[in-house]
Formats: sequence, structure tokens, C-alpha cells
Amino acid sequence: HNVILSVLIAEMLYEADECAQAEQMLRTCMRHVNSQGIADPLITVYVLLSRICASRGEPARANDLLAQLQIVGRKFDLPRAVLSAHLEYARQALLCGEIDNAKKHLLFADSPLWQHIEDCAFIANDTANYSIGYLRLLIRSGSAAQALAPLRTQLEKAEREQRHRRALKLRILLADALQCTGASKQAMRHLNLALDKAQAEGFVRTFLEEGESLT
Repeated sequence: HNVILSVLIAEMLYEADECAQAEQMLRTCMRHVNSQGIADPLITVYVLLSRICASRGEPARANDLLAQLQIVGRKFDLPRAVLSAHLEYARQALLCGEIDNAKKHLLFADSPLWQHIEDCAFIANDTANYSIGYLRLLIRSGSAAQALAPLRTQLEKAEREQRHRRALKLRILLADALQCTGASKQAMRHLNLALDKAQAEGFVRTFLEEGESLT
């Protein structure tokens, strides 16, 4: 049973907004990732299940899954799993407008490990890493102007390295930041570019994950 392949298929289903099918596959994979302790599939299974629960209005279950991710991460000595749980707590807190809670979890997620994670381009953290989490916090907490320059820099780097999924997420956040700073025309241009790229790849959830600010 190739659990890594199953997790990748489940992630594709999730991205296409086929959440019921994705959840079924992810729950099947959970037993395997819990026993194998491989960071990327482990993080992906728990984070996506948490997002699915949160999206259907089950915050307690969503939080429980992230707490479990930390427990399993510590059991296998996988600090990246623990950091990823805090990042996801922060993302979900921002969606609920809980700025202080998001700041608290981002503080827990801050670590020198992120430089290594970024350099290695681990798949589970392609669009979920500290820098993206911090830029999202700036946008949602009234400091969108501060996020513009780093977003542009990171977007250029992601495109240069052909990290398409990461570039898409950064472009969506850049459009959001531009909208927040009153640059509506620029925001719409970036959003349309992002929509074109997402349509070609079948990405839906990567937009929905950012809430209603762009709709």
C-alpha cells in the first residue's frame, strides 16, 4: 500500500473541492501515517482533515486534529509536524478574525528550522510555512502595505524556481494585500492571473482557504 501516493491523490481531491472523497481517503491513510512517522504525509493528512472539519463548521474537531498532529509529531521527533500544527492553528484563527490567537500560534511556529525547510522545498510546507503565515497575518491585521514588497520578492523567487503551487498562493495573497491597500486594479490583475493558473490545474481550495476577502 503506497500511502504517499494515496495522500497525494487525496490532496488533489481536496484541492478540487471534492472534500468528502478526500476525507475518506485521508482517514484511511491516517493509521498508516501514525505508524510510519514520515513527516510530509503525516502533516498533510492531519492538516487537510483539520481544514475540512473547519470548513464545515466543526472548529473543535479541527483543533483536535491539530493537537493530535503535535502529539504524533513529538512521538516521532518531527519538529516540522509540531510547527506545521501551530501554523495551521494561526491560519484558522485569522479566518475567524482572532488576531491575537493567530499571533500566539505564529510565535510558537517561529523557528530557525524554516530556513532549512524552505531550502529543501518539502511538499507539505510548500504553501504552509512561517513566511507565508507571517505575511498573511500582516494582511489580516491591518498592515497589508508591509506585506507587499516581501510578497513580490517571494513570488518572483517561486516562479523562478518553478514552484507553481507556492507561486499561486503568493499571488493570491499579493492580490489580497493590494486590495487592502486600495490598489484595486493591480489586485484584480493578479487575481485574474491566479484564476487562470488555478483553472488549468484544477485548484479551488487554495482560494477558499483565504476566506471571503477576495470575493
